[in-house]
Amino acid sequence: MRNFLSLLFTGTAVFLIASCKPICEQCSSSPQVLLSVKTSINDSLGNPCNTCFSYQLYGYNTMGQLISIRDSISPSGSKLVGLPIEFLPYLTSGTFQYYSDITYNAEGNPSKALRDSFAYNTDNRIVKRYRKVQCETCNSYLVNQYTYDLSGQLIADTTYSGQTMNPAQSVLSGYTVFLYSANGDVIKTEQYFAGNNTPVSIRDFIYDSGYSPYKTNKMLLYLATGSPQVLSIHNPLSDGMKYEYSFNGLPLSVRYKGFARTYTYQ
Repeated sequence: MRNFLSLLFTGTAVFLIASCKPICEQCSSSPQVLLSVKTSINDSLGNPCNTCFSYQLYGYNTMGQLISIRDSISPSGSKLVGLPIEFLPYLTSGTFQYYSDITYNAEGNPSKALRDSFAYNTDNRIVKRYRKVQCETCNSYLVNQYTYDLSGQLIADTTYSGQTMNPAQSVLSGYTVFLYSANGDVIKTEQYFAGNNTPVSIRDFIYDSGYSPYKTNKMLLYLATGSPQVLSIHNPLSDGMKYEYSFNGLPLSVRYKGFARTYTYQ
């Protein structure tokens, strides 16, 4: 009887371990895509404010490719100006549509987005972004050149400006370098201006163990928001920041200093 119970316990344990493995793998490979993010703020009494919120909406074509990122401002105007820095990268200063009209080439790579166009390397990674500066009396461009490590992580973003799309004929404006953890998260950025070997800005990041909602289209999201955190595998963490996760490891909400953000997936 004891041997039978021992075998039964062992078999059950093996079954449970085996059955848990696909769920854990599903955490990192779930097909869910992000549809919207709602950011809200509490009123002066600490209660949820029904008119103090902002939406970020993600649009996809029938092939599942990201074609637009749209941002709405708070109906009450400037109520979200005081957002902590951890929440700022995903909001704009007041325009509803700020990165849309994303088109793709025959290889399935984004080719244009609003005023931006892209150049790729042989690994199908964006190595240059060309942006026409909107100005009535000028004809100039901003050109960003991107450098990756052997694993495909972005390690440098260099900006040039001038009247040409050729960086060699433009003026170096500055650059940002990225440092990653072994888990694939950006843990530090250093920003430099041209001709200055001392960083003008240094930012450090820490993360929890949950998976980022920005698990796909990371480079496009970085181009749209300028936030290095969207390049990471996991979610940024600060003192007092609390996440609620779904069964597959993606965040449903996060609360921090009177602010809340909720995520909706397809």
